[in-house]
Amino acid sequence: RNLLYFFADQYNKKHSSSSSAHIRFLPCSFVKFMDGKIMWIEPEIPEGATFDKYCDNNGHWNWKNYSGTMASFLKYTHHLSDGWLMVSDLQGVRLSKKEFVLTDPAILCLDTSRFQPTNSGKEGMKRLLNEVKRAPDIHSIISRSTETGTAA
Repeated sequence: RNLLYFFADQYNKKHSSSSSAHIRFLPCSFVKFMDGKIMWIEPEIPEGATFDKYCDNNGHWNWKNYSGTMASFLKYTHHLSDGWLMVSDLQGVRLSKKEFVLTDPAILCLDTSRFQPTNSGKEGMKRLLNEVKRAPDIHSIISRSTETGTAA
């Protein structure tokens, strides 16, 4: 979790003067039961907020909920780590125009023995980066279809 907080903090500092919204991850803890099972525990997402999933850890974006801030953050984590890893599976709530609160992310890493079982490694990173290049076109198509009531 410290790695996630580090990336969010660095991203927020870099984008503090821009119109980009800040990113915050919910804190979490875990409980290890006597039988060895582990359960992760997080605070509840603020009541009344709409939960959205922006991308997964296998290289797919949810274009209906596309967010330039989420794409920017994902690419930033990849860049800041010199391509070694990427924070993905971005999901949570947008509390305001200036703040996203995210939960339960996944870390993709070139070393696929780390961050398992959700690390889809280089292939997952490659798919996410390639897909986000299409985002402006797909986002405009979805916007037009929503306005006209037609399917994209």
